Amino acid sequence: MNLAAIREQINVILRGVPDIGSVYDYERLAADWNVFISRFTDADGLINGWTISRVATPERWLTNRDYERVYEMVMRGYFGLEDASASEIVFQNRIEAICDEFRGNDTLNGTCETTCPEFGALAGLSGIQVGIIEPRFFGNVLCHYGELRLAAQIKGQR
Repeated sequence: MNLAAIREQINVILRGVPDIGSVYDYERLAADWNVFISRFTDADGLINGWTISRVATPERWLTNRDYERVYEMVMRGYFGLEDASASEIVFQNRIEAICDEFRGNDTLNGTCETTCPEFGALAGLSGIQVGIIEPRFFGNVLCHYGELRLAAQIKGQR
């Protein structure tokens, strides 16, 4: 049970959501704006993509050999805003589909003990937490933006 395995399973589960778009297991960056935006543009020319990153990892000792860690992960979503097609509803429904996909998989396919951590910023919360949903500019394109948080608690020995 480690960060790489947890990140990989979040990626696998997220990719299982229909019409999810591009999914990257890290924050994508580029000095060239056109290169950057192309990474999130789907076949229809719409911005539609997600990134996965770690934001924190609190740790506590259980004994002089045993410890627990909580990998606090964030998934950031970008979806092209198009008022005439009610894109907000599409984006909101996609977020619900993501929550549904993770619900019931409280060990992330066996890579953690639980996604209901006992400590850390998400202590006592279960599964995916929807933190932010708002319009934002993605470069010069107005998009729907969302942040979903997930904590994966593990135990280890040194």
